[in-house]
Amino acid sequence: MPYQQEQKPPFMFGPWAKGLVSSVDEYFVPPDGLVTANNVDIDRAGRVEARKKWDLLDSAHYKSLFEHNGQTYGVRGSDIGVIEQDNFTSITTAAGPVDWAVLDGKLVYTDFSVNKLVNGFAVEDLPTGYYDGDEQERYQFQSLPAGSAIRAWNGVLVVARGRVLYFSEPLWYGVCSAVRGFYRFGEPIRWFEAISYKDTGGIFVGLANSVVFLAGTDNTSFKRFTVGFHSAPGVSVILDPRHSGESTPVVLWLSDVGVAVGKPDGSVSYPQADRLKDIPLVPGKMSVQADRVFITTTAEF
Repeated sequence: MPYQQEQKPPFMFGPWAKGLVSSVDEYFVPPDGLVTANNVDIDRAGRVEARKKWDLLDSAHYKSLFEHNGQTYGVRGSDIGVIEQDNFTSITTAAGPVDWAVLDGKLVYTDFSVNKLVNGFAVEDLPTGYYDGDEQERYQFQSLPAGSAIRAWNGVLVVARGRVLYFSEPLWYGVCSAVRGFYRFGEPIRWFEAISYKDTGGIFVGLANSVVFLAGTDNTSFKRFTVGFHSAPGVSVILDPRHSGESTPVVLWLSDVGVAVGKPDGSVSYPQADRLKDIPLVPGKMSVQADRVFITTTAEF
């Protein structure tokens, strides 16, 4: 949405099973190589077919798209709402770019001004729980700051704002401790993904010239490791085992040698590094549809 798919064209050719290679000059591509591929899709076996056509159903400009429970949410102008065929239902307004996560089956968003739950067409406040005066004095509870990215992880909400990751109190998603509820970096956070599997996990964080892994299952016991270098701002996603081909969920992000794969133990592999190099690392988004990963480059995300 807001596009409608037309019938798939009938022809197909290939395969080119070795995949994309950016590490050789065009003049040295083998005689059986494919140099240019415009308006086509290439499947896992390397077969090429004409790209499916789409009809435009709505000419409005949408951003910050997210799908949940069969509904597509997004931002049109300054309005957050539900996108349907030839229709947009506004729910509330956004103060800036919106990022989304799924929390206990509900949608939660941050827009650098507020963090809110979205339940269908309704907006709700995050739960703040109950704490007594001694707890308030000891932990200095405050509202969880809003930011540029938000994730649900091990019973807490994690928000990136500038150089800081903020962590809500467990199950008190609207509350953050000013004493223990944050992790500060020396430079702005470009992206992050929080992952866990059984008794392992942590948070991958993309910085200007490095990717770090905060190993641990809660924010009070992190150990920090540098696990990568250059990465594209905003271009990351978590794949569950159904899509990753691994026994655990994995984090994907875009590096200058292709997609990087991070596991819950902090290990990282670069499966395309022998064929790709010097990929432009511009801001964008990474998403998963069926068995394919899509990367969209954009100055606004």
